[in-house]
Amino acid sequence: MLFSRRQFMMSVATLALEPRLGGISRLPRGWPGTSERIGHLSTSIGLRCLLLDGGGGTLLDESLRGYRSALGELGVRVVQNSLSEVCGSWVAPSRLAPQIEPTPSIAAGWDAGVATRYAPGSTLIVVPASLLRRRSAEWLRQQARSGATVVFESAAAFAGPEEFRAQSRLIRSALGVTIEAVCDWWHPSSASREMPYVRYRWPVGATVRDFSRAVTVADADTIARVRGQPVAARKRLGRGALVFLGSPLGPHLLSRDPDAARWLASLLRAFNHRESPGRSGRL
Repeated sequence: MLFSRRQFMMSVATLALEPRLGGISRLPRGWPGTSERIGHLSTSIGLRCLLLDGGGGTLLDESLRGYRSALGELGVRVVQNSLSEVCGSWVAPSRLAPQIEPTPSIAAGWDAGVATRYAPGSTLIVVPASLLRRRSAEWLRQQARSGATVVFESAAAFAGPEEFRAQSRLIRSALGVTIEAVCDWWHPSSASREMPYVRYRWPVGATVRDFSRAVTVADADTIARVRGQPVAARKRLGRGALVFLGSPLGPHLLSRDPDAARWLASLLRAFNHRESPGRSGRL
């Protein structure tokens, strides 16, 4: 994977400034999006999130810790596992079953009581800043088709040319989203000298500084743009949904960007609304 000097310096600065509590980042109380303001999220349906480590790289570590910290502060029960492990014992079905039972790897991530209640449609799966492999991409697609909401943050913008092309083909075939190009708005040759910002329009209007590079997306409902270019999208997959982020948000959650936290809190509200009995909110 390729990383810019700016990314490296940002990583170092984040680590130097990050206060710790038991080794896990904590968001400061009282700022927009903390558990005091949306504490109902953890009590209405008992929100749970499967946070999956895709493996490898500084960017992934920053993003993973950012989501883990922010989700925990928002009152979500986070279960962390590796993407390769949850896919390890999964067998791709030849025909899509109406409902998929949890694999042993997934069940092992919950306590006995929670494991028995696990069912597609009540699951939020977050995969921060990762590159997919065929098996993991098919597993994510199956979970979404069975009712899960999958938030996939692609690291394709930081891959080499050959890996980028492989990711493009895989994401298009497995998830139905086309990634078209890598945009590096921080490069000296960039036509504009304005600070590049990711401008989200869903699930809430929010403005977050771009993290060096992003991939542009197509064939899905655009939810964010940088300088007019689509870099994030949502797509219905079967009974569930995919939220595809072509510009990493996790590092901004780690550095406590208020708009990044507000966006995540709004996504949880949308998920909560969709899962509440008697409601059919669109995610």
